[in-house]
Amino acid sequence: SGSGGPLKNTIGTLKLTAENSTTRLDFEHTGFKGFVNSVLVRKILSNGWKKKILSVQLPEYLLK
Repeated sequence: SGSGGPLKNTIGTLKLTAENSTTRLDFEHTGFKGFVNSVLVRKILSNGWKKKILSVQLPEYLLK
């Protein structure tokens, strides 16, 4: 979660879809305005989702 700064007016949406015997997770983070927010901040955040949250933290959480 975040508050203030470039994330103040953004929305994160998670969508779960059943696919055969698995579940697909789609994440969309919208509401970025201006060049810095729409390009730079989005790139930084997407790297964290790909490298840490979706590949490490979420699988660890689901094993609990």
